[in-house]
Amino acid sequence: MRLLSLVLWGPLVSNQRVGPRRPSQQQQHLEFDEVSSRRGFVAGSEGRLDRVLAEEFEDVSRSRWGEAIASGKVLVNGKEEKKSYVVSLGDAIEVAYEDDFLRSAPIPEDLPLEVVYEDDDVIVVNKAPGMVTHPAPGRPTGTLANALAYRNRKSDVYDQRDCRAGVVHRLDKGTSGVIVAAKTAFAQTALSNSFRDREVRKLYLAVCAGKVTEEGDVETLIARHPTKRDRMTAYDVDEPQQNIPGRPRYAKSTVRTLAADDQRSVVQVDIATGRTHQIRVHLAHLRAPVLGDDLYGDPRHNKLAAKPPFRVQRPLLHAWQLSFPHPTRNELMSFTAPPPDDFQRAISLVSLLA
Repeated sequence: MRLLSLVLWGPLVSNQRVGPRRPSQQQQHLEFDEVSSRRGFVAGSEGRLDRVLAEEFEDVSRSRWGEAIASGKVLVNGKEEKKSYVVSLGDAIEVAYEDDFLRSAPIPEDLPLEVVYEDDDVIVVNKAPGMVTHPAPGRPTGTLANALAYRNRKSDVYDQRDCRAGVVHRLDKGTSGVIVAAKTAFAQTALSNSFRDREVRKLYLAVCAGKVTEEGDVETLIARHPTKRDRMTAYDVDEPQQNIPGRPRYAKSTVRTLAADDQRSVVQVDIATGRTHQIRVHLAHLRAPVLGDDLYGDPRHNKLAAKPPFRVQRPLLHAWQLSFPHPTRNELMSFTAPPPDDFQRAISLVSLLA
């Protein structure tokens, strides 16, 4: 039961003195996939590219799509095209749908949040599974950013031209756990810089289908799957990049097993980079995919886990611990968010069966 006592901590807050921190005067946008990701879809209609996009995403105007296309934020079959490009049935279209360029500030909504910590500069939340981090085409409300926009609507971080409302990194919809957001524009810049400079440490817990046989560092390139546009794929770091479709990016995770039985395991994952679906891709690469993950998981394991006693209804991935330099104080802030009940139940069962 040592594992159970380990993950039932929290919320934990610790402060440690670090060097002075000041963000640059100009806002710098992150390149991490945690913050800016792309959405792909297969064209189901023909016509001009800007019109097809406006029909697919009704909350973004055709003229706005024209600007986005001209700025290189839309790819067709992996290439930039003009807005007048005639889309054919089956064309693969990718959109930087979480880019600030495409969306204005989220609609403020008074949504319940489990607040782990809050001061004048930052708010740390234990995000519930099922909550989306950012609004996206087709989902303008009900997200973490909507809730933060409501809380910060009188702050300078709530800018009608900025979609983030203080959010500086993201968790997938099915992932639960600790996430930090800024409450001022100054703090948003400082936190963004900390993520960019890799001064933030993130520890995750995952329940896996199968056992991780190779613990330690996992280093790969990650790129969009060549045919399944909603998926990412891991490639060997020595693979020539001209052989990899899309834009491969280096990704590193460190994996350690905490408990295991004959069919499942509980692992801790420390990520040094923040690529799209990184942990899910790396664990699938190790042949121990996240239990309940419909995109990268094992269908047989997922079907069994959906039944009692596990009753898994989502990918069992939890952002457990987060450490970052405070944006205005010389302190390293560390937080732990206890996993939700479904995760605790799965951990208990693996621990008992081990």
